[in-house]
Amino acid sequence: MIAKGAGKTLAEFARETLFADLGISNFEWAQGDDGVDSAASGLRLKPRDLARIGGLVLANGRAGDRQTVPRAWVDASLQPAIPTEDGLDYGRMWFLGKDATPAITGPQRWIAGFGNGGQRLWIMPSAEVTAVIMAGNYNRPGQWIAPIRVWREIVLANLPKL
Repeated sequence: MIAKGAGKTLAEFARETLFADLGISNFEWAQGDDGVDSAASGLRLKPRDLARIGGLVLANGRAGDRQTVPRAWVDASLQPAIPTEDGLDYGRMWFLGKDATPAITGPQRWIAGFGNGGQRLWIMPSAEVTAVIMAGNYNRPGQWIAPIRVWREIVLANLPKL
């Protein structure tokens, strides 16, 4: 049996199986010296398109009327698999944590993708919110400070009460 994406580049596979359903047509995938798309850190998206991925997670893998990503895979990817040194958990490609917001009583679960330089995609399902933060503090130890302040002090602090 041949795998669904056999013979395609990562960018081609993503375009056909994910990005097309999300309406993402303009993206860049950096490549290594070997010419292979860099799965770990090479994807470049516009903020709006990154937010569409957050929306897909909020919708349990659905994009419009299509189940683009199987719900079972989304659910499994959001389960803690590895604890991190900073108190967060890590699922399958997602950081998992909790934060408070005046909009909802008690700490609320969030899901996030963290990129180098302070790029962030945060998703808080209970508040039905997706936030994208773009920054450019590449390879700096404190790159996480500005995005987390924006998330906590602006996004979460200003959510309407549910």
